[in-house]
Amino acid sequence: MTVRCVSGSQNQRNDILRYYILQEDWWFDKNPNGWRLDNFKYSMRSWEFFDPPAEYLEPHTYPIDLFQDGVEKDFSFNMDRIPILSEKAKNALAGLPEIEEPCRHVVIEPVWIDNRDVSSNYYVMIIETQVDCVDEEKSWFEKYEANDPVMSDRAGWFSTFFHLVLDPSRIGNHHIFRLKKHLARIIVSEEVKRRFEEAGVTGAVFESADGELNLLAKSGAVEYFERAEKCFDEGDFDGAIENYTQVLYWDPNNPDAWSNRG
Repeated sequence: MTVRCVSGSQNQRNDILRYYILQEDWWFDKNPNGWRLDNFKYSMRSWEFFDPPAEYLEPHTYPIDLFQDGVEKDFSFNMDRIPILSEKAKNALAGLPEIEEPCRHVVIEPVWIDNRDVSSNYYVMIIETQVDCVDEEKSWFEKYEANDPVMSDRAGWFSTFFHLVLDPSRIGNHHIFRLKKHLARIIVSEEVKRRFEEAGVTGAVFESADGELNLLAKSGAVEYFERAEKCFDEGDFDGAIENYTQVLYWDPNNPDAWSNRG
């Protein structure tokens, strides 16, 4: 694996629009009572929602089941990490250039939840735009290599981010996009964050990608990881699990914490 560590100045640039990784509160243990949606039905090729072919951008209703019952949320991912919006969340995005004609680089199509009565209409958000904007000098990541036993066809793509910092100067006027060469990451502008928060959209969590706050998150993850290792060495397995859980609050994609916590 190719690894880059955080380096260089992390001064915030307040004159440039800020961007955020769009996450779901479930990953941060902030809403354990919220529902979880399953994969799309009828063996649909879910991975194609990450890099959609033309037919996925045409009008269609997508059937889906509930994976785990619970409180409805305005924003959530299904089991394949495809974003699902309520009517409220959909309306909050109205007027953004990605949503409206003639651009429509983000298509919002109806979802039919087959095994649950719901209080709102729900939609899948299909994101066509991909932007190459990772600041590799300030980010900490791993990449797939040509000899990878599973993903050799994606050599040079990002496999994992431990600390993601974007270069806003390479983003242009986009408000919603997927990260090129790591399509599972959805990035949104502070305008999207503002709209969701003002509308009271539930379920969405915005993780800063401007560097400063992520450094604090990294520091917190390292601290709790060290505590977890110490607890494990001393035979305090409950304490180790508790501290690994705290690592995942700060760094939800930390593979060692997921593996060690079990």
